[in-house]
Amino acid sequence: MNNKLFILKSLDVKSLFLYENFIVTLLNKINIKCRVFHFPIKKKVVTLLKSPHVYKSAREQFEVRYYKTVVFLPGSLSDLVLNKFLVNKPKNIQLRIK
Repeated sequence: MNNKLFILKSLDVKSLFLYENFIVTLLNKINIKCRVFHFPIKKKVVTLLKSPHVYKSAREQFEVRYYKTVVFLPGSLSDLVLNKFLVNKPKNIQLRIK
């Protein structure tokens, strides 16, 4: 048996959650059990100086959050089923199949 992993990454948690639900419901319709794992949120903080001079008190911070989810499928899937996942994929989600 070949196990499949769907690795989903996104900056938007709502679209990631909706696409994850789409995958799970599609797999449930064809009677394939799956397990979903949510990874911890990765944060990246960037600090910029507002002034081109030496004024360190004038700083601005920005934060980017990365969300990651893995859907584990025991067993193998055909290419026809895998193509159905790629049809409705939003642009802001990265999908990798292992």
